[in-house]
Amino acid sequence: MIITVAGFNTSVDRWLELARLEPGEVLRVDRVGAAPGGKGLHVALACAALDEEVRLVGIVDAEHEGYFSECLHEAGVRFQGVEVGGDVRGCLAIRESDGRTTELLEPGPELDDVECGALDSSVHFGVGHTDVVAFAGSVPRGYPNSRYAELIARVRGAQARTIVDASGELLTSAIEAAPELVKVNRDEAAELTGRAIGGAADAMAAAGAMRERGAGAALVTLGGGGAVLATDDGGWTLSVPDGLEVKSTVGAGDCLLGGVAVGFARRLPWDEVLRLGGACGAAKTQRAETGLLHRAGIETMQQAVEVARWTA
Repeated sequence: MIITVAGFNTSVDRWLELARLEPGEVLRVDRVGAAPGGKGLHVALACAALDEEVRLVGIVDAEHEGYFSECLHEAGVRFQGVEVGGDVRGCLAIRESDGRTTELLEPGPELDDVECGALDSSVHFGVGHTDVVAFAGSVPRGYPNSRYAELIARVRGAQARTIVDASGELLTSAIEAAPELVKVNRDEAAELTGRAIGGAADAMAAAGAMRERGAGAALVTLGGGGAVLATDDGGWTLSVPDGLEVKSTVGAGDCLLGGVAVGFARRLPWDEVLRLGGACGAAKTQRAETGLLHRAGIETMQQAVEVARWTA
């Protein structure tokens, strides 16, 4: 069994920490760091942290190909990079001492038809009936929003199971292809359903609406408020511990999806899938690095997060 992550819109993530961001002022930075990034890449790293065999498909440019491959190999991720003509995007996270984070995201390259086709071929090549394919994050400019749906149909034709974490037209199209699981955050759920998402009840209603539109199961995350999961077997709520000293939330939702993908691939009961995902997301918040976590942190959080049956 292999988890394939279609995380096309890879990036070079940089972060810096300072006391307070004051626009227009000259400021001194306390700490800086950089690493390969992107939503799908963070999902793949979480899978690898749980010792699952994982393959990441994403774009890369000639300058960063060796850098990406080396970093991901060390983390236990097999990177299937599709080289494109433009430069991969850069993403800058500016973290202040009070925890506020400002993110600046570059637009990235615009792909041509050949590059888009190479991404598609890389995803479904060799996918088997025991595999899970997770479509995670945005797509590069030039990549059609309808293609997730086409890819889902292809890999499901190979009897692989599919997970989607997307937004906007990309998500709308993907849901209609009936993936086994869809994961969205509060804002994405509100955009999709046209209804504000306050607490768990609103989130569960949105999850139900996504299932009515084609998703087999639906997961809605609520940040510090946990998450809800709706399935054929019923619903569950996830609660994270109070009082966690959060160092960074950037990439926490991606790591949650990685844990969910592993639990799904292992065919765990739905409540344990949610628990593992919640543990990965919570463990990420304890680290300042973007999208990174360790197995020990996950195991600690598995004992701390709470999963309960949903009762209306």
